Amino acid sequence: MPPGRCVPANYPRLPAIDIGREVGVKDITTHFVDFMKSDNVGLLSNYLLTLSDRLESGTRENECIAIAELISNALDFPKTGIKVRCFTDSEKLY
Repeated sequence: MPPGRCVPANYPRLPAIDIGREVGVKDITTHFVDFMKSDNVGLLSNYLLTLSDRLESGTRENECIAIAELISNALDFPKTGIKVRCFTDSEKLY
């Protein structure tokens, strides 16, 4: 167990996308398909766990905090409509 207590994360809330009109059935179905295609919470979470296991300070490292913020934003996609760009194998987040 890590010593001491940690302050809870407080990431800035992303504003929802305003489509400028009333939402219709087509908007809802498109949003649902976009969500299914861009749902990368599991991938990011697994990467966070793998990375934190390799780093000395674990999830307290800056790289892990940055990934945790991506996960937070990805979890908010159904509310905000803002996709989180996931990294490719050749990219690093840190």
